[in-house]
Amino acid sequence: MNFLKNTSNKKLSDCYISMKIKYNKLQAENKAPSSLSFEKDNTPRLGGKDDIIFNNFTTKHISSQTKEFPNVFNTYTNGKLAYKRAPRKSDHNYPTKIKWGPSAFKLTTNNYKKLKKNQRLYFDRGSVYFRGPIFFDGLLRGPKLKLKAKDFGYDNTYTFILDVENIDDFLLYAVQNKTKNTKTKSKNKSKTKSKKYKKTKRNKKNTKNKTKKKL
Repeated sequence: MNFLKNTSNKKLSDCYISMKIKYNKLQAENKAPSSLSFEKDNTPRLGGKDDIIFNNFTTKHISSQTKEFPNVFNTYTNGKLAYKRAPRKSDHNYPTKIKWGPSAFKLTTNNYKKLKKNQRLYFDRGSVYFRGPIFFDGLLRGPKLKLKAKDFGYDNTYTFILDVENIDDFLLYAVQNKTKNTKTKSKNKSKTKSKKYKKTKRNKKNTKNKTKKKL
């Protein structure tokens, strides 16, 4: 009988010890650390003076229109930016009105050198509207594109850096700058107007001279 009592007591003491060890472990895990160690946060974010990596996350809060460029775009067709929206609960093939925007070209790794400073870009990130205007600020070593854009809620302008290698991963459309042909056309128009004005002056003088001779 004494032997059985001793064995039962041993079992109880072993259980008590194991339970105590588990309890101490849980307390150690839940205890607040005495010292905190911070690692450098490499996640891109909209904040600070540092340049921001251009991706789908960081461009979430970029404006889709500004006071200077109030038009909004949501599609790219026939080499132009446009706004297209079907009426609610309409058929998929329902003919919709298209509000055309400026001529543009899709930015790729082959044509990025065509960009000029302050040229407008629009970014199709799969949302309701294109994000933009995003302005091209310059070409950095790498090569990398330096871009600037405004926040749609605050009066903040952010500087983004886009590696040329990653351009094809994004649907970026660059608005074409006005070519020299338009300037030559305007010059030709002004010349024709001046010629017509001179002709009318001559005709008036001739008519006056004729009337004087008759008198």
